[in-house]
Amino acid sequence: MSNIQKEGSRFGQELRRWRQARHFSQEALARTAGFSPRHLSFLETGRARPSRQAAEVLATSLALTMTETNAFVLAAGFAPVYRSEGWRPNAPERRAIELLMGRLEPYGALVLDRKWGVLHMNAGAKRAWRAFGCEIPDGIEEPGGAFRVMFMPQLISKLENGEELLSQTVRRLRREAVVDLSSAERLSELTTFFPQIAHVQDGPIDTVLSIRMNHEGRTLKFFTFLTTLGTTGDAIAEELRIEAYLPADPETDAWVKRLGVD
Repeated sequence: MSNIQKEGSRFGQELRRWRQARHFSQEALARTAGFSPRHLSFLETGRARPSRQAAEVLATSLALTMTETNAFVLAAGFAPVYRSEGWRPNAPERRAIELLMGRLEPYGALVLDRKWGVLHMNAGAKRAWRAFGCEIPDGIEEPGGAFRVMFMPQLISKLENGEELLSQTVRRLRREAVVDLSSAERLSELTTFFPQIAHVQDGPIDTVLSIRMNHEGRTLKFFTFLTTLGTTGDAIAEELRIEAYLPADPETDAWVKRLGVD
């Protein structure tokens, strides 16, 4: 088999995988991308090799993220479309995130990637987790690492609204899984730890989540929100999210601030 056929086969496998994940028939995707069904079939089987423009058009038609587009175009034998430097040391996007994380002190915040890995925790988050009797586990930067932090047994035992938080996480993952295969994988992983979430009904996703922790005989109340960088032109930075944990009442605010001076 020639190198062109090998590249075509690799691209064809990726094209078929994404087409099926997006629930497109060959005819429907061809119509969306402006190709003939025959040409699309040839691309999937490796009988035709895509041009760079064709690969990019298909990536757009399949609603791929920047990272997914880069991998898709690479499979076609071309250089990536977008840069991927957003979390490297001295990258402007990373400097901006670290500045924001510092400004959030003494309140906790995490930096999550698209696969729910924890790339960074600020000092406020680490203090709060230690105050709840938790040691930060190894491997939290790996896919799904956020679940090891958010749903470790020591925290689950103190959560007064744990079922609500799990339900919201499941609904968020289900929505993301429509366009992101890795979110479907995270959902499957989470289900292995909490089998009961398979019965969570679809419903609205709250923009702001409330967290109630029972700590030393009192209830601490927090709310969380997610922040993204928006369109940066960088594949990594596009997918980063900052999850902040802020006090929802004066008593919790005072508790967090005391941690910061202890």
